[in-house]
Amino acid sequence: MIQEKDKKLVYDLIYLDLLIEVLERDLKAIDLSSIKFKSPYKKKIESLIKEALHDRKEKRQVMRKQGIKIFERKVIDEEFIEWEYVVKGYEAVQRIWTAAIRKRLQEILTEKL
Repeated sequence: MIQEKDKKLVYDLIYLDLLIEVLERDLKAIDLSSIKFKSPYKKKIESLIKEALHDRKEKRQVMRKQGIKIFERKVIDEEFIEWEYVVKGYEAVQRIWTAAIRKRLQEILTEKL
C-alpha cells in the first residue's frame, strides 16, 4: 500500500518538473518580447529555476532512498495528463486534470514570488 507521504512526494516532484518547464518557456518568451529591460525579469526567473532545480534534486534523492520512481508522463487527452509511478514495488497511476495543474502551478509561482 502507498502511504500519503509518498504520494505527496510524487505530487511535489511532478509539479516541480512542470514548474521548471513553464519557467524555461517564460525565459524564452522574455527573450523574444519587446520588453525594454529584460535583464531583471530574466534574473528573477533564472533564480526561480535554480531554486526549483535544487529542490528537485533533493526530492529525487529522497525518492531514490525510499524506492519511489516516476515514469514519463502520458497526455491522455486535452483534459488529463497521467503519470505512472512505483513505490516500494507497488504500482500506481496518477491522473491530473490540466486545469488543476494550471491552478496549482499559479499557486506555487505566487508563493515563490
